Amino acid sequence: MARYRGSGISEDSIARALETGSLVTGSVEPEGDRLRVTVRLVDGFSGADVERTTVALPAERLLAVQDSVAENVASFLRQRLGEEVRLRERRAGATDAVAWTLVQRAERLRKDAFELEQDDPERAIRTYREADSLAAQAATIDPQWVVPVVLRGWLAYDLSFMADDMPQRVERVESAIEYGNAAVALDRTYGDALHLRGRSRYLLRRMEITPNPQQLEQLLEDARADLEAAVDADPTLANAWYALSQLHYHREDIMSAVIAARRAYEADAFLSNQDYNLLRLYQTHYDLEQFSDAQRWCDEGARRFPSDYRFAQCRLWMLISPWAPADVDLAWQLAGAFDTLVPAQIGELERHRTRMVVGGVLARADLADSARHLLEAARAGPDIDPDQQLASDEAVMRILLGDYDEAIELLKRYVAVNPGHDFDIDRNLHWWWRPLRDHPDFRAVVAPGR
Repeated sequence: MARYRGSGISEDSIARALETGSLVTGSVEPEGDRLRVTVRLVDGFSGADVERTTVALPAERLLAVQDSVAENVASFLRQRLGEEVRLRERRAGATDAVAWTLVQRAERLRKDAFELEQDDPERAIRTYREADSLAAQAATIDPQWVVPVVLRGWLAYDLSFMADDMPQRVERVESAIEYGNAAVALDRTYGDALHLRGRSRYLLRRMEITPNPQQLEQLLEDARADLEAAVDADPTLANAWYALSQLHYHREDIMSAVIAARRAYEADAFLSNQDYNLLRLYQTHYDLEQFSDAQRWCDEGARRFPSDYRFAQCRLWMLISPWAPADVDLAWQLAGAFDTLVPAQIGELERHRTRMVVGGVLARADLADSARHLLEAARAGPDIDPDQQLASDEAVMRILLGDYDEAIELLKRYVAVNPGHDFDIDRNLHWWWRPLRDHPDFRAVVAPGR
């Protein structure tokens, strides 16, 4: 690169001369006693910016500036290389250039549709369907290529979340499973085909489409088998590891959930799903009472995703754990940050929940009257909280106050709406509920069938 520095030659010309797909460029500017470093990742073919970031630190902390710049560049390159690697992997199985082009167009439309879901759902659905039409054409042109079949399955999976009603949603998930079956028939070693079928089966299980517990358990077992086969076939499938962690968490096998979450984090070499991985690592360690690890993953998420409301929320939940100090000022600060970050479509319920958790921090700080007042103010009607989630949240905070009878009454309301929730009294009762273990009404409320 040295001979091109300051030459005025265009970046795309430099890239062609060096035969590279990307360039990293930047500038350093003094700002008083600070250095502002701007780094750009440039597409080598067009000269267009792919990504840019700015780091500003005190000039005397030169090593810290260098480390921060290196970390940002590494992040740029990992995401950029991830796209290239995935493209090459898909292309390896294609035998027809037209089919390949159609799949690339369908993938692009899938990304566009995902970005449209919140602001223009009708257009998003049309875009998903257009992508499916292109993938179907590719599958017809190259019938032995597994990728377009898997893509059609993922499009059906995506569309299930935009269904008008439950029957339509079930139909779309079952369609995704059928595409998974067809893809596995084409190539039973293709990890993403197994991932598609396993994740779709798990989603169908969570929808509780039948009252038969044996059928539900079989769906869960089939999903587990598919996801484990997926990561055996391709250990780099970070999303499959994440889904497996979700499934283990659902089965209340928290240790297996932690292991799978860690594998998801490590396998995500190109940083495509790290926000979810970090949240799962936080949640599983939190439930295992490994609070220092939970705090570490939560803080890492807040550092890397400062605009993500979920990491402000997890820092707030840490403040009701016995590991953290009951910092009331910090609790209100985090609640305020949460309010500015949470998306409008889920904001109302989550703001009530956030106030509940602040009430828990007040309880831990021995401000009982203020805590009770805030908990009562944070309640919401069925229009905001039809599933009585806030009743469960308030029960946690009432336990911190020592209001055990009130907690029991709240759990009665929660269980009435969520009869399938298992509090697992006899094996691994969550640390939230342990103070109620000896309460005479607890077992009757949360395990009425035992």
